[in-house]
Amino acid sequence: MTLVETEPTVANMRRLAALRASRSRDLLRYAEEHQDSAAFDLALHYAQSAGELDPSSTGIKLLQATLYSRAQDLPFAAQLAEGLLLDILSTEPEQDQARQLLAELYFTQAEFGSAIDQFEYLLQHEVPLEGRQLAMLVDAYAASGEVTRGRLFLRKHLKHQNPPPSLHLAAALLAHHAKDQATAMGQLERVIRSPRTEKQYRLYAQQLKTIWSGEENQ
Repeated sequence: MTLVETEPTVANMRRLAALRASRSRDLLRYAEEHQDSAAFDLALHYAQSAGELDPSSTGIKLLQATLYSRAQDLPFAAQLAEGLLLDILSTEPEQDQARQLLAELYFTQAEFGSAIDQFEYLLQHEVPLEGRQLAMLVDAYAASGEVTRGRLFLRKHLKHQNPPPSLHLAAALLAHHAKDQATAMGQLERVIRSPRTEKQYRLYAQQLKTIWSGEENQ
């Protein structure tokens, strides 16, 4: 802190902010690996300090939003995370990491319509979603009674060249929700047979195929 106290220039404050943000990320990683709440609290403290030193840094805002979104015991943490993410997107709408985190935040807060809007925006702009994010999107469609909307949206994106197998898996799950077993099983076959399908998704698709086949025979 001595250099900032003796020479409180913007550059020096940003250097210190970067150091504190780095320390916060290390502590967050440790806290998650060891389920250490004290380390998490310290990570949040360092991130808040970094934000005070460099309030315009997108990276630090993302770090703070990540921490707030996971701080279940902190009052208004979700609102703080949302405010930071919306602030980023107001000037950087192409900031995909912020939008993904915002979509996940809305989902965990059961704001399913808002979560769907953010996830669909990402897919429309050809940002690939992780498997767990696609699962959130499918669940959000189902929970909000928007299965038909979801099927139409995914059908359009499946027409693109070489859609990822995870998108076929999402389409299968929505078709099953709609009791369209023929389409659901067809999409599962695409997932199982695709050489691009990751092992865990292929196994999941095979398990679903077995379960759904049993439903057809009942």
